[in-house]
Order: sequence, then structure tokens, then C-alpha cells
Amino acid sequence: MADAPSGGSPAYLDHVRENPQFWAWILEGILPSEVNDWSLPIVLVTAPSSGLKTIKDLQARASGKPDQVPYASSGQGSIQHLVGELFALGLGINLLHIPYKGGGQAVTDVMAGQVTVAVLGAAAVLP
Repeated sequence: MADAPSGGSPAYLDHVRENPQFWAWILEGILPSEVNDWSLPIVLVTAPSSGLKTIKDLQARASGKPDQVPYASSGQGSIQHLVGELFALGLGINLLHIPYKGGGQAVTDVMAGQVTVAVLGAAAVLP
């Protein structure tokens, strides 16, 4: 993830893990520091079959296509939903939010290609 956005965009991602099921990056620096003190990180995940290898790939796919690139979270109004929206705002894109009732089914749907990316708690995706 050497191609992090510059100039006011979130200081967002450290590559966490790459395996056959998904790629995951820790989302950091998205929220103001006073609310960014969680003990379990929030991650962005995508399946290798999505063709997205970098955040710039996601940004390019979603640019000029509002609400056409879906992202999953573990529920409407959850911290993952908020981080996903702030992340998209920082990149200047508009993603379509697909709320799930928890992270398990969201991970399954990302791996199956039903949803392009997911913003979830690390416990839902990391071994």
C-alpha cells in the first residue's frame, strides 16, 4: 500500500494480511483522535477476485459512479458504517452501503463476490 493518498486524505491503511480468501487493511486516522481510540481495529477487506489490489484501484472504480460500488458493514449506524462513509468521503467517492446483521455474512458475501468490499471489525476477518 505504498500509494497512500496525500494531501488531507485519511492516513488510512497498513496492509494486514494477504491470503487466498481476502485482502485486509487496517483503517486508521479516519476518525478524529478523540473517537479513534478503539482496542479492535476496523479493516477494509476485498476478495482477490474483485481486481482491487490498492485503494487507488477502489477509488478509480468508484469515481464518477455514485452508489454503484457496494460496501458492506456490520449494520446501519455502526462504527464500521461511519468509518466506511468517512473513508469514502476522504477519497472523494460515493459507495453504496449494504448493512448486514454482523460481520460473518458480510465476509462470506465479499469472498463470493456479492459485495465488492467490506468495512468490518478485525475480529470478523482475521484468523
